[in-house]
Amino acid sequence: MLQTNQRKDSGIIGHVDFATNKMIAGWAFNRANPEDKVVLEILVNNILYKTVVAENFRGDLSAAGYSDGCCGFSVYIGKSRKFGSDNQVVVRVKGSGQQLHGSPRAMVIETPKKEIKVNPAEQLNLVSVDGAPVADADYTGKSVVLYAIHTWTSEFSPTHIAVAQRLKQMGFTVIAIDSRDSADPSMIAEATDLFDTYIIRNDSGRDFASWVSVLQGFYRELSNANFVLLLNDSVIGPLNTFEESITSLCNPEVDVSALTDSWQGGYHIQTSCFVITKAGMAHPAIVSFLEDYPFPKERDDVVKLGEIGFTKKLLLGSVKIEVLSKYHEVADIFLSCSARVLREIRSMPALAIMLESDASTVQSMPGRERNRGWSDYIENWMVNVSSDLIAGIPRNPQHVFWDILIRDFKYPFIKRELVCHNPENVPTLIGLNTCLEETDNRGVMQAILFESCRLASKAPTFVSC
Repeated sequence: MLQTNQRKDSGIIGHVDFATNKMIAGWAFNRANPEDKVVLEILVNNILYKTVVAENFRGDLSAAGYSDGCCGFSVYIGKSRKFGSDNQVVVRVKGSGQQLHGSPRAMVIETPKKEIKVNPAEQLNLVSVDGAPVADADYTGKSVVLYAIHTWTSEFSPTHIAVAQRLKQMGFTVIAIDSRDSADPSMIAEATDLFDTYIIRNDSGRDFASWVSVLQGFYRELSNANFVLLLNDSVIGPLNTFEESITSLCNPEVDVSALTDSWQGGYHIQTSCFVITKAGMAHPAIVSFLEDYPFPKERDDVVKLGEIGFTKKLLLGSVKIEVLSKYHEVADIFLSCSARVLREIRSMPALAIMLESDASTVQSMPGRERNRGWSDYIENWMVNVSSDLIAGIPRNPQHVFWDILIRDFKYPFIKRELVCHNPENVPTLIGLNTCLEETDNRGVMQAILFESCRLASKAPTFVSC
């Protein structure tokens, strides 16, 4: 939580984000001397409990401009330390006694959680498991992918097939978790050839339910792996930068690494593709998230408690996070090249064809933009997005900055929702053909057409074969 109101104007700002009988966490920053790390004293019931230096990296602090972002702190409280029901936590600057914002703070007592269930079938809501068993498997020193998919037809998509094949070529053990309520016998033979293990679980809770339930049920086995890649099928691909991107994600120097991050709804890593390292699997904050996850069913709740809640847990626990395509860097490129992009779009031959023949696209625009025509709509859209970015209003990078991610950051996917439905009416999508041709990814169009037909949506007007 980035709050900066302080009781004294000493140049030191900060906040106590979290205080429970398991962990106390927050941040502190010295505005007068940004290179000097703040030393803090943590008192419980007026007794000094621990002295700590606020030097842990936090992505939200870095993005907010607090030097290198290394100004977070967290103190884990061992199970042997017991507290009563009424406790007060004070976090103060050593020497001056200045308290951080949010101090003093009442300690929240978290009741002990039940041990993780040991029955994988019960945890997974299993329908069936085919291929190599996960229970008692030895993943020591290996890289494992948990691929959360949803096949409501009787076939795997081109993306499912290509992702699995290329990951296996990279040496990954591929565990597919298919959320559907019943097994389709016609798919089993292909599945066991395509994946090392093919799990079918009840269709509830989306990707996070699939990932967390498998990590809970097989934590002992999966925690021995060097890297656990968590991937879902909300993206289409993979593009030709896939292997390079996955290799970059597998960084043993961090706990969690992700392709992109976002500020919509609160800062979070975008979880369509991310990696938890062996050190990350053992981190108390990640273990706590797995133990406490409530398995919501509705999409908005999964985003709030899964994607955003997971990142919040990581930040409060000072988990080492790496993002390959940082939001502010991607947005800066959009702002710096918006005039050039607008000129390129206006010069594209496909634009004239759409203006003459695709009345339905224009009719689907908001009335005000429809009256000005397609070119004016593009210009208005880019001005609005640029204004939002300058004002600090976040946009979804996988939608709005899709082309910058592919061209400048070697992003290996295209968001399925973007190309099949385009909910934010992103007009630069008209340049998809050109972008894929320039980056030698023309073959991905077949996967896009497959998803469009599978979702019973109209084939996008920018697709030509």
